[in-house]
Amino acid sequence: MKTFIKTLSKIFRPLTVAMILCVVLAGLVYFLGHKLGMRGIYPFKGDGIRFWVSLVLMLMGAILLIVHIWQWVVAWKAGREPKEPREPTIEELEAKAMDDTFAAAVRMIRNRWSGKGRRIYGLPWYLML
Repeated sequence: MKTFIKTLSKIFRPLTVAMILCVVLAGLVYFLGHKLGMRGIYPFKGDGIRFWVSLVLMLMGAILLIVHIWQWVVAWKAGREPKEPREPTIEELEAKAMDDTFAAAVRMIRNRWSGKGRRIYGLPWYLML
C-alpha cells in the first residue's frame, strides 16, 4: 500500500500533471478542435490554428518533460554522493537538552500522579506548563 501511495504521489506532482495536461490538450485541440465551440464561435475551426495551438501545447509539454528529467538527474546525482557526518549546531544541542528535560519531567509527573482514578490527562493545565 505504501508503494502505491508513493507512486501516486510521484505521478500527481504539479509538474507531472501539467506535462500530461499539455499533451492531452494538444491532442484534443488537434483532433477535436473543429467541434469545440460555444454560441456559434469555433476558435479552432481552421486547420492552421489547430496545428499551431497543438504545437505550442506539445512544446510546453516537452519543456516540462525536460525540466522533470533535469530534476530527476539532479536528485539522482545528489543521492549518489556520500554524505559527510556533521557536528550538531548549538541550537540543535540546546533543543535536544530541552527535549530530554521535558521528557524527564513528564516521566516524573506520570510516576507521582499515578493511582486509582488519577490519570495524567486529569492534571490541571498549569502543572503541565
